[in-house]
Amino acid sequence: FVDAGMAWGQDVEYFLPGANQDNSTPYYTNESDLDFKVREQNTVTIGDQELPAPEGDVLIGAGVGLRTIVFGLPLRYDVGWPYYRGGFDGKPVHYISIGIDF
Repeated sequence: FVDAGMAWGQDVEYFLPGANQDNSTPYYTNESDLDFKVREQNTVTIGDQELPAPEGDVLIGAGVGLRTIVFGLPLRYDVGWPYYRGGFDGKPVHYISIGIDF
């Protein structure tokens, strides 16, 4: 499968993990302007942490899936990888679900 989509219309602020968002300054803000670019995976180094700073509005992923029936219920397993401007990168994302589609 291949999946692509985009969302925009608001500034998305990224905060340090574990920080109180009400009292913290975001380390990165994805602007609300629509840029029609495929997401690029960039990082920002803060202290000794390397944190994501994604740029671009178009998100793309691809993967494979299996379908079967177990005890009369549909069982679905999918694994997908994110696609960035430079190609596929990152760890696979696994999805397991039981039951009918909605």
